[in-house]
Amino acid sequence: MPQVIQVVAAVAGLAQQRKAIKAQERAAATQIQIAERQQQQQEVQATASRRRSIRAAQVQRARTLASAQSLGAGGGSAVAGGLGSLSSQLGGALGYQTQMTGLSRDISGLSQQAGVFNMQANRALGQAQLFGSIGQFAGQLDESGFFSNSTVS
Repeated sequence: MPQVIQVVAAVAGLAQQRKAIKAQERAAATQIQIAERQQQQQEVQATASRRRSIRAAQVQRARTLASAQSLGAGGGSAVAGGLGSLSSQLGGALGYQTQMTGLSRDISGLSQQAGVFNMQANRALGQAQLFGSIGQFAGQLDESGFFSNSTVS
């Protein structure tokens, strides 16, 4: 009777290891979806940030023009230089934001790759444990005389 209990326990253990491997695969797939959503979120934030920068530059430009006109210097070179400076600052800010978005996208992609590699490693480990358990199970069957007392050859 103890041999039957060992066999049942070994089979149940194998089934649980198989479930664990499947759960690891589902977790990895979910991690990939999370990384994709984070990348989308970063892109939306970057777009909103660019819009805020453009809007702030437009407001500053309008204020500068209004101030210049109220002082009677609407067409002067100082005003043109100031407006050029605002445009240059906006270009720099947008370039920085674009660069940061690209870096964030790269980081997300690398994180996703690392997650996939971890999933592959965990899956291989789970399979190794499964095969080890199968080997132990076969050893237990052999020790119990299962193979010598049956028609299995």
